[in-house]
Amino acid sequence: MKTFTTPLLTFALTLLLVCVAGATALHAYTPEEAMKHEGERGTVEGLIVKVGSSPKGNLFLNMGAPFPNHTFSGVISKPSVEKLGKDYIMSLEGKYLRITGDITIYKDKPEILVNDKSQIEIVKK
Repeated sequence: MKTFTTPLLTFALTLLLVCVAGATALHAYTPEEAMKHEGERGTVEGLIVKVGSSPKGNLFLNMGAPFPNHTFSGVISKPSVEKLGKDYIMSLEGKYLRITGDITIYKDKPEILVNDKSQIEIVKK
């Protein structure tokens, strides 16, 4: 009985983990929904309509509309721009992305601070 139960139990636990991981990975907030999830770690999915920049060298992956009418931004600080590569970041304009991280609100707009490429996933639509 033990040799039968152990493989069956292992299979059941593996199936459960796959289902839970799959369900978690599939949900992403729209840029508009992100506003309701301040303080949470989450994923926001949408079209990057414009990569904006600041005088300090920060870059912004704007969803919804160009700044100042955007509905969400992935914020990339100057040190992270240097780490990720400005050409790579600029190439994201016009692409559909999932951006994952801690959702914060700045000047009444939701944003995620992006420090690593692992936080950005290009979605094929």
